[in-house]
Amino acid sequence: MKGRATLFLFGVLLLLATFVYFFEIKGKASREKNEAKSKKLLSIEEDQIQKVTVRRPTDIFVFERDSDLWRILEPVKAQGDKYAVKSLVSAAATAKSDREITDPGGLSDYGLAMPKLTVIVQSKTGQSDTLLVGDTNPIGSSVFVKKPGKTDVHLTGTALTTALNKSLFDLRDRTALPFEKNDIRKIEIRRGEQTVVLEKEKDVWELKSPVLAKAGKSAVDALLNKVKYAEVKKFVEESSARLPKFGLQVPSVTLTLTGGANQSQKKLLIGAGEGAQYYAMDEARPAVFTVDSSLVNQLKKGVAELRDKKVCEFDQWNVKRCEIRSKAAGVFACVKDTSDNWIVESPQKGRAKSSQITGMFSDLSGLEAKTFIGKTAPGLSRYGLDQPVKVVVLKDGKGETLASVSFGAAAGMSEVFVMNKLTGWVYAVQDGILKNLTLDLDDVLEKEEPAKQEPRKPVPIEDTPEIKGKKAKK
Repeated sequence: MKGRATLFLFGVLLLLATFVYFFEIKGKASREKNEAKSKKLLSIEEDQIQKVTVRRPTDIFVFERDSDLWRILEPVKAQGDKYAVKSLVSAAATAKSDREITDPGGLSDYGLAMPKLTVIVQSKTGQSDTLLVGDTNPIGSSVFVKKPGKTDVHLTGTALTTALNKSLFDLRDRTALPFEKNDIRKIEIRRGEQTVVLEKEKDVWELKSPVLAKAGKSAVDALLNKVKYAEVKKFVEESSARLPKFGLQVPSVTLTLTGGANQSQKKLLIGAGEGAQYYAMDEARPAVFTVDSSLVNQLKKGVAELRDKKVCEFDQWNVKRCEIRSKAAGVFACVKDTSDNWIVESPQKGRAKSSQITGMFSDLSGLEAKTFIGKTAPGLSRYGLDQPVKVVVLKDGKGETLASVSFGAAAGMSEVFVMNKLTGWVYAVQDGILKNLTLDLDDVLEKEEPAKQEPRKPVPIEDTPEIKGKKAKK
């Protein structure tokens, strides 16, 4: 009997718990969701909106969804700004009634007799919904809105009007030349009679014109980043019919980017200057706009600024032997042993301080050209490189040469001519490198510590000669 009562009470408790969960907890969430939905002013969910029309007293905007982006159909045909248009659509879709006025009287009191704004949203299935927007309330915290054919007036937040009142410039994409940086395999910059050509081979950029040379990775990255993030400062013409007016019929600079699966091209044309800005256009779009002069200055940089300025490149960890041949000091040679210790072989044998040797490698690998001279093997004497004052040769464990650099005559007040013997290129560099490559053996060699002498043990007094003598007489 007692067991049945317990089971009955347990069943009642279980029913109560089920009721609380489904009605109070789960039901509350559902009721709140339904309540929020009932307060929404537009019935179409944001992710279902395909088209938005915004009518204002002087103009009309029409936007259409294009996958994850939005296109502007009116007042111009253009790509919409991804974030600005999305914000507008979201503001309209999520606008809710904060307060309802059921007996509003004259609509002119709310600015709704002739609405300031009309927003129409259309779903992917063709369903549409409309909202009329009037004045803000006296304290400026809300705006009056109503649905067509309805008498009730509602108050909603001013975020709606802030989004709907954005200008065309704010709502359209302002990217000067849209492209994916990682897709680009070729860059051409035509400026007057000269064309600079760079091509990407695997992950390395090479200059193909006007010189054949390795390009500086950071320099090419800076160029592509500058173009990728360049923004339109002002749209001046929606048609390209009057190109001569803007100096775009014969551009001062033409940038061509080639890449992608189809090796498609993107072209940016730069025309005449206007103060701190230049007229420009994306060849794929009809609009003429202005860009900042800093972009144009980047595109007009000299070839030397796009080149890799490093005189030589090598992996310091792979260096196993170093030789420095000097007119004044003879040959300095050192080798790395199996314990990764550097051992000096010439002019004197001994263990070297690793910091001195690796510091020299860092100086050499960081050596950058101040001036590019060119491949001048037939005329090395004019640079003092036929009989160099110093030659540095670095080799790996197999005896393969990793770097071979010759230092010649002075090139001005504080520069010296150098040649990378592996490539044949001659440069002018800061002459401070010569001092860093002039090694003082006293600084390079580790000092040998003197051999430690064993301390003398004290002799017991009974073992001294005097005591021993006295014992013998007895």
